[in-house]
Amino acid sequence: MKVNLHNKVFIVKWRHPVLESGIRITECSVKAEGWSETVASTRCSKKEQFQKDRGRKISLARVLKEMRLPKQERKFFWVEYLSLKKSLIEA
Repeated sequence: MKVNLHNKVFIVKWRHPVLESGIRITECSVKAEGWSETVASTRCSKKEQFQKDRGRKISLARVLKEMRLPKQERKFFWVEYLSLKKSLIEA
């Protein structure tokens, strides 16, 4: 996913690896030129049903919190995420 903010393009990527213990995690990374890469993750316990969408939302919220962006700027990421999600559903 790409987000344009302050004349910079932020690249947001997700991964859904399975740990050796069998626990599934969702990892979100955000990177832009001139910014260090920021990564946050969430894990699903063995008792829960793994849901990629829920993991993406939680990990995105965590990475944006880590980046300490104001609410007004975080909104750009959420609008882009929701449009991406909508296009995936329609496909």
